[in-house]
Amino acid sequence: MDKIHLLSKISIFHELPVEALQALDSLTLTKHVQKGDVFLSPDDNINTLYLLKKGQVRLYQLNAVGKQFTVDILGSGNVLSEASALSEQKNFLYAEAMTDTMLCVLSKHDFKKFMSNHPEVAFQFITLLTKRLNDVYIMSQKIALEDVKYRILYLLLRFAESPSDKEWAKIRYRLRHQDIATMIGATRETVSNTMSQLKKEHLIKSGMSLYIHTYKVHHLLETRGISS
Repeated sequence: MDKIHLLSKISIFHELPVEALQALDSLTLTKHVQKGDVFLSPDDNINTLYLLKKGQVRLYQLNAVGKQFTVDILGSGNVLSEASALSEQKNFLYAEAMTDTMLCVLSKHDFKKFMSNHPEVAFQFITLLTKRLNDVYIMSQKIALEDVKYRILYLLLRFAESPSDKEWAKIRYRLRHQDIATMIGATRETVSNTMSQLKKEHLIKSGMSLYIHTYKVHHLLETRGISS
């Protein structure tokens, strides 16, 4: 697929004209990462911004005893290491490719210079940072206040596409039960058992992909006073 087209799919660049995308393309290097590889860690001295052209990436942290906690899962069109790209702030995250992944690597210096010439990108970038912080804050609230069933449903709604039939929405990422467990603070066994129960209640269904019944789940969360 054309590199310019892929760059245009990155969320903070989608409004740029072709000329600006061509200028941006000349500043980037393409990096291919295999499924399962960790390409970013707290030990790295980050001077670059990663643009996720194609694939799926898991961001996670390790606690003092080495247990993983998944902070977020990102798909094509997203940006990684965004906080470090604008400051000297240390990176505290690991990034693992969940599928074979294609990245664009852009130096911090070149990105800052590009933003100075394209203020609309700076605005989109600030919007992205604000949304990421808000998502993490809200998710931490849900983990603290709700039981596993409702944590899972809230998480799946967050990762759901717009429903095509006003009922069932496809989950845009392939999520292992372990991935869900490390995002909501539960064990894999508890998640597996709860997912089976949710299928029996016809709140989710699976085949080639996982789907969630958005109408039922929204109603269920609202009855518990959970904003979705």
